[in-house]
Amino acid sequence: MYLHLERPLVVLDTETTGVDRDKDHIISICLHKYTEFPGTPERFNWLVNPLMAIPPESIAIHGITDAMVATAKPFYAMAKELLAVLEGCDLAGYGAIHFDVPLLHNEFERAGIAWQPGHVIDAGNLFKIKETRTLTAAVKFYCGRTMERAHDAEVDVVETANVLLAQLAHYGNLPTNVPELARLTNYGNKRADVHNKFYFDTMGICRFGFGKYKDHPVMEHLDFLDWMYYRADFQADTRRMIEVLWQMAADANAVTGEDLFSDLVY
Repeated sequence: MYLHLERPLVVLDTETTGVDRDKDHIISICLHKYTEFPGTPERFNWLVNPLMAIPPESIAIHGITDAMVATAKPFYAMAKELLAVLEGCDLAGYGAIHFDVPLLHNEFERAGIAWQPGHVIDAGNLFKIKETRTLTAAVKFYCGRTMERAHDAEVDVVETANVLLAQLAHYGNLPTNVPELARLTNYGNKRADVHNKFYFDTMGICRFGFGKYKDHPVMEHLDFLDWMYYRADFQADTRRMIEVLWQMAADANAVTGEDLFSDLVY
């Protein structure tokens, strides 16, 4: 089964200094860019100097040492080259909605670039929705073989693409266009910001994606919105979304649906 692409689809994976998407740094990134899926991708693979020591517990997972990245460019020095590959593309990854895409967005922000990612298909979420497993188990379940060399970015990208293709073939009722499949892999919701502090439900109502008001409509708790802006430290894209929501709340004739945010493609 083919996935209908209106824009190129980039399957991506990162290896990092840790698991904090707001504070940790990329040390390896692999991108496979498809103009049709399945198809033969254009391949990109970089080591990145995080400008910090890589913790031993992270090295134990992916095997990338300080010596291996010592001569690599730091992210800010390669950001424009990376952006040229990603710009105008939709994305796919395993765990990408929760980790890889927000982490990459933060790296671009630190480099002074306001990157707006396209639709994100999360093959990991799709697997959890359908079967509840890990990437290694997904390869076993969908592709019928044992995955070798997990946590190598190149291997993970290849296997994620293989799993996604197998999922399209396995489930005959999956959407075959990127926006609908991306929404399905975000549990039926449309992301309103990269860091998933807000989302649009199936009725187009903007809701909180975290905290004590998680899943509550934003317009019912504007005091919490105020706290988010003035008393908490959120990323730039979330703060921009708060400003848009304030404008919407201030407009007595505002529509509450996601059509107000049609210029934001998440």
